[in-house]
Amino acid sequence: MQKKLLQNISILYVEEDSDVREFTSEVLKFLFKKIFIASTHKDAFNIYKENEKDIDLIITDVKIPKTNNLEMIEKIKKINQKIPIILISTYNENSFFDYAIKMGITHYIMKPLDLYRLISVIIKITQSEIISKKIIADKLYENKNTSKLKKMINKLNTPILIYQDSKLIQVNTKLLEYMNISCIEDFNSKYKNFYDLLEDGFDSKLKENLIQQNDYLTYLSNMMEIEQVGKISKDIFTIHINNANDKNIFVLSLNDISNFKEESKLLDYHLNYDNATGLYNQNIFKEICDKEIRRSKRYKNELSLIAFTVDYNKTEIILNDILSIITDNLREHDIISRDKDNKLFFILLPETKISGANRVIEKIQKNIKNKNIKLNFGITSLEEEQDENTFITKAVLSIS
Repeated sequence: MQKKLLQNISILYVEEDSDVREFTSEVLKFLFKKIFIASTHKDAFNIYKENEKDIDLIITDVKIPKTNNLEMIEKIKKINQKIPIILISTYNENSFFDYAIKMGITHYIMKPLDLYRLISVIIKITQSEIISKKIIADKLYENKNTSKLKKMINKLNTPILIYQDSKLIQVNTKLLEYMNISCIEDFNSKYKNFYDLLEDGFDSKLKENLIQQNDYLTYLSNMMEIEQVGKISKDIFTIHINNANDKNIFVLSLNDISNFKEESKLLDYHLNYDNATGLYNQNIFKEICDKEIRRSKRYKNELSLIAFTVDYNKTEIILNDILSIITDNLREHDIISRDKDNKLFFILLPETKISGANRVIEKIQKNIKNKNIKLNFGITSLEEEQDENTFITKAVLSIS
């Protein structure tokens, strides 16, 4: 079944290294419907423009900081935001993850390239779309073809769910085995909606977001790939979803990424860092704050917290430039974060009295006084009875 899936896929493969390109493309030709090959990112973009309807997926090497690599991806995403793109790179710094998330990259694989790993990733990315197309082409959504549909998805080694008009019409054996459920009827009685499968409290907030939607399957299909992640039972899954609009059919393929280091790193960055600034977000900041509070109480050290807002309406300075000025006035072990939802920023100052925190504010104000910008600060120091939530709240309430 896996080979049959691959034979429905056409790929644009981009690789500058001639030896790697020739070897890899020869292998791929035997597996896929058609391979478009490019040695430069400029050629790749032109090939994509001319063959957009025939290309299902893009595999490209990225040699940061060569800007032409990135420009090609940005241009293609402007043409087709949904095209799956797999990056192959030796680069694994936070700036790379930041870029990958912003560009809507589906997966990345570290060099040297493992072809088996690559093929496995391609199957997981594309199988929901291929199944969806086959369901429509062969009219497998009709009751008389139920057995054919079940037989097809039971051959797949990843959990599959199929919905029509928001009603679950089929699941495969892999899903039932994973959830330790005997049949689709029992599954339906236990999980009324797909989001009921998801664990509460997982940091991606996927379940929380889906519950709030009237048409949660359409909402899910329109999310960025990196946001289509949730915890089911004890494992972390990416959720690949395809919608056959004319029949309102959604095919969901669940792919366990718990043990895949590349996807885990990308997910970790998404969950712990603010995508726009690269600062810690509130998910990780609260954890760090809790650890610093416990350390401060244990060793009887001072701990101060600055909260501040940035008046965007009175400045043309880019936010990252402002934050760069602020960061330059901090020590290496000071921690700065962003709470994007509430338009707040925080600076945690270990082993610092409130007087020292005030000096930090004064230094920041001095360095931005000619920048046509206003920062509003609040400040507090740790009290014995406080936890991370009351500590943060007191700093916010003190903003003037």
